[in-house]
Order: sequence, then C-alpha cells, then structure tokens
Amino acid sequence: IGNKKVKDEFNAGYYDKYMRGAGKLGPDFIQYYEGQCKLGDTPSLLYMMDGDPADPTRASWGGSFKSLTRSPRNIIHCPTTAVDTVQVYSVIEFRIQGPEVNLPADSACLTLTIANQSWKGYYLGQGQYAVRYSTYKTGTQPYTIQSDLPGFPQCEGHITVDSLWPGTPHPDDYTLGEAWYTDWDLTASDVDGRWCGSRTVSRWRNAIMADWGRRWEWLKE
Repeated sequence: IGNKKVKDEFNAGYYDKYMRGAGKLGPDFIQYYEGQCKLGDTPSLLYMMDGDPADPTRASWGGSFKSLTRSPRNIIHCPTTAVDTVQVYSVIEFRIQGPEVNLPADSACLTLTIANQSWKGYYLGQGQYAVRYSTYKTGTQPYTIQSDLPGFPQCEGHITVDSLWPGTPHPDDYTLGEAWYTDWDLTASDVDGRWCGSRTVSRWRNAIMADWGRRWEWLKE
C-alpha cells in the first residue's frame, strides 16, 4: 500500500494525479484505503503483462524466480514451546498420541486453534492423531489442540515462525517436480523488510504505478 507520508505521485499524490475524475471508478476509489493503492496479489497479473512464462528466471514486474526442488514440511510431536521454530509458509503436521479408537477414515475428530484460525485434524490409527497447518504469519504463536473424544490429551503450546523460506532442508520436506519455482531468495539484495525475495517485485513498483497511471488518464479523455 502507498506511504501516506510520502507526497509524490506514487504514494499520497497518486490519486490526485492519475485517478481523480477518471471514469466512474475514479471517484469511487477514494473510498478504499483513502485512495492509496494496495498491490496485494497484483504480481500474479503483472507477471503475465511483463514476464515470460517460458522463462520464470527472467526479471519481470511479477518477480523473478528460481527452481525449487522441495517445499518445507515439519512433523512436530506435541507439545512445543517458543524455542521450536518453523519456516513461514511451511506445512506443520502436529502429531498427538491419544486413545485407540474405531473411527471411519477421514473423520475429523480434533481441532487446532492458532492465529485466529481453526483447523480440523484426523485419526491416523494406533493411537496417533494429526492436524496440518500452513503458516502465514511470523512470530511466536500460541495454539491449542482439543477433541471431545474420551481420553484425548488436551494439548497447548507455542510455535515460532521465522521469515526464512524454504530454510534448512529437512527429511520431512515435500519433494517437488521440475516445474516448481519460487521468488524467495536468501540474498540480501532481494530482501525488502522482513521478507526474502519480495524485492524482486517491489523494485518495479514505480514503473508499474506509472504504467497504471497512464491507463487511468486515458479514462479522463
């Protein structure tokens, strides 16, 4: 999103320069984020506007990518504490030892509550239960795992999510095929704030905003 404290045409002054009076959408846009532009998922579209699907490694408005052979996955036996650390956007599989029961396959029987979200978990057999969660927020997160099954151990703890992805290889990682790529790099030049790889997109922000601005001005004609 634009920086309100910066008064140039790519931030606080963008609406007045390009969008005010542009068609029907222009006057309405001021109702959202006070006219500041938030790019969010826009890089998915930008990649098709100024990118080469045949060469994901090429620098483009939608970012530049490198081949990825694994995706991080962590099998964790509850409970955990704040010193237990996983990668952002990785898959955590919490495992809990509980009562042996007779449940149909794919029967949700427990609930993980973490980061204001609830996730259902399942019985694996032989007293083993599991629930999967994909991390999206960094920092230390408290969680609880609960079930109405008699004898199920109510579990609570903390897990810390760092910003490095995919991070150190682990035997539990998912193995990927040849057509998998990522825009996350660990080089300092590609780090924007806390997020690895995000600068492969953000470095093009002004060029993108200027191109979009010219399209808004066309609506004024």
